Amino acid sequence: MIGWSSLETALIVQTAILLAIMLVPLLVRERSTPTATRPQLGTVLRSLVEVFSIRSVFVMAMVMLAIHVALGVLTANAFALFTQELDWSPEAYTQLTGGWGLLAGLGGSIVGGLLADVLGRRRLVAIASIAMAAGWLVFALLSSQWTNDAFVYALAMFETACTSIMVVGLFALCMGRRVAAVGASQFTAYMSLSNFSTTLGFLLTSELPPRSTTGPATSSPRGTSSWSRRCCCGSIDRDPAHAAAPAGARIPAMGIVAVVVLASVLLTSTTYAVYRIVTR
Repeated sequence: MIGWSSLETALIVQTAILLAIMLVPLLVRERSTPTATRPQLGTVLRSLVEVFSIRSVFVMAMVMLAIHVALGVLTANAFALFTQELDWSPEAYTQLTGGWGLLAGLGGSIVGGLLADVLGRRRLVAIASIAMAAGWLVFALLSSQWTNDAFVYALAMFETACTSIMVVGLFALCMGRRVAAVGASQFTAYMSLSNFSTTLGFLLTSELPPRSTTGPATSSPRGTSSWSRRCCCGSIDRDPAHAAAPAGARIPAMGIVAVVVLASVLLTSTTYAVYRIVTR
């Protein structure tokens, strides 16, 4: 849309779409059947601590915290690489990421849903991660082809499709690690960690040496992160069995440790990011 009109028009259209999406849950009527009694906040927090004492749930949280670190690094560097080093116009880069890239992402999501049922969620995440890492290694090693638009488009579509397939598999894994009593809060925690991981990638980019923005090292975080995700997903158990603790029972120590670790990572990273912004 930027290529057809202007950035201002694209922002206005995007805002209108977001407003329409916001209205959907407000206007859609819920079922008329009686709803279950909603737990109190203290009960929800206690249940979350108990849930995170389960090894598979904690491992899943760590996976979601690392899932988009490499994506954040690549996103922060890609625009400079294409527009400054390869002399692409901003419109051409937008067409790559927001035009054909969206179609590749949509196709990958649809295919990923089908493959998750056929191959299994953990296996699908591992295959998509390995394929994505291989694609970026090819891109890094064949720098002589970076001026070949067909080569760049093919690998960009491949990477986007692999990302979508991997995300579909991870969402399915998150739903599998969900405990019904606090399912909404638990899934929200997973998504928050996933979104925050992109911020960690941006933060890591500011610490990389300047050469990393244009050299083969641009793709190495993707391969490293994909390998770590594959290893972590192999450690995730089957669906967790969790029953509500009886009244007066002690909160599991492992759950307290897990929540403290996750909160410490988020707080430390956020504090450092704010410090870098203020002192820049």
